[in-house]
Amino acid sequence: GRLMEWIALVVYLLGVPFIFGVGIKAAAMLVIASSAGESGTAPTIGLHTAIAMVALPTLVYTVLGGVVAAYAVDLFQSLLIVFLSFILLPFLVWKAGGLQETVARIDAHDPAAWSLFGDGAGGTPMVWLFWFALSLFLSAPAVYGGGSGAARSEMAARWAVLGSVGKRLCTLGWGLTGLFAIAYFGPPLVSGVAPDQIFATACVQVLPSGLRGVMVAAMLAAAMSTLASMMLAFSGNVVNNLYKNYAVRSASPSHYLLMARIFSAVPLFLGWVVAASQLGLIHLVVITEQINSSLGLVMLVAVMWRRVTGTGAIAATAVMAPLFYFGNLHSAAWPGWYRLLADGMLWLYQAVGIQSHVAAERLGTLRPEA
Repeated sequence: GRLMEWIALVVYLLGVPFIFGVGIKAAAMLVIASSAGESGTAPTIGLHTAIAMVALPTLVYTVLGGVVAAYAVDLFQSLLIVFLSFILLPFLVWKAGGLQETVARIDAHDPAAWSLFGDGAGGTPMVWLFWFALSLFLSAPAVYGGGSGAARSEMAARWAVLGSVGKRLCTLGWGLTGLFAIAYFGPPLVSGVAPDQIFATACVQVLPSGLRGVMVAAMLAAAMSTLASMMLAFSGNVVNNLYKNYAVRSASPSHYLLMARIFSAVPLFLGWVVAASQLGLIHLVVITEQINSSLGLVMLVAVMWRRVTGTGAIAATAVMAPLFYFGNLHSAAWPGWYRLLADGMLWLYQAVGIQSHVAAERLGTLRPEA
């Protein structure tokens, strides 16, 4: 129904500043860290300057080139993201004293760090496996359909899906980089390095100067190409679903193209504001996932039950929204009904034999940065 269409659009628009903020801030932090050098001197590039280095070139080539420019850069970026995902690993091992020394240092810090889910008892907790599989089910259509939905042929669409699936292998490099950083920086990641600065700091301290420059270029390309495609998606949503339907109904194609170019700059500057805020990268990712997931239950039920109605979808979204909102607050700000729900979920896990590893009295004290 039309009301659910509006709700979905509002949810999308609420998440846009945080989605853009994550990409801009991640690239900007690497630029800032690189300007400090290996000696640990103060960075010579400020936060806003680094953000401008990411945002402004992206704005220029996206507005001028549109879809062609975005996908041309995306093709080149796909090669660079493979490079930046794995190039740090051998240098981290070498700096730590070899593979055996790296493994020994990680084991000394936490033997369970090698477990995918951090389960000290060994094995994989079924509750994490269930939610992980469910999240893949809900996110796969959006991830794989975004690039292939507008393909000009079936084979082009298949290549787009293959590229999206293949990119998931890069997460192996990302995870191992964080793991090997434990051996290099020392447990538990001391030396004044914040968790969301591990990658940037490791690049500066571990890579030789030539590769360090390539890494910065690869990171900028990865961020810019992603931002460009998201800018086009945002402007298309706003122009086709809002501007064209409710503001100017019958204008020329050139007019709508002009407005799309204008609207494409809006999310970039909203992301600039978010990236320049005091929110850390991890916190921004958590907020983004919560906003995007507020429609996840509706998607799941719609696929599994054909009789779901628009009223039911709206009701589910209305229930999910405050749950995500209060869950992002500190436990001291929780209303009584929310704490009862949280304690009830813990009891439910324990009743079916699932160990949640979170004590009831500690529930809610864990901030997203933890």
